[in-house]
Amino acid sequence: MKKEVWDTKNPNKKSKKLSPAKKSAAKASAKKAGRPYPNLIDNMNAAKKTQKVMHEYKAGTLHTGSKKGPVVTSRKQAIAIALSEAGKSKKKK
Repeated sequence: MKKEVWDTKNPNKKSKKLSPAKKSAAKASAKKAGRPYPNLIDNMNAAKKTQKVMHEYKAGTLHTGSKKGPVVTSRKQAIAIALSEAGKSKKKK
């Protein structure tokens, strides 16, 4: 059986696993918010998208809007595009 993301070890840090109480609290808050999983997975997907966009920026292939738009030269603009594509640029309620 495949392990859930929150049960796997973080390869970058030597951190402790979440306690059963914290896991259940995270799952409960996600369920209350109408999500089938805790924010951890959502944030991991956003991080992947941000990494992809920043790679495009560094390679010089990131465009504003569509592929016909001008190439992005500002790092701040690239970050804004990454957050927008990941769905993390929305205003918090």
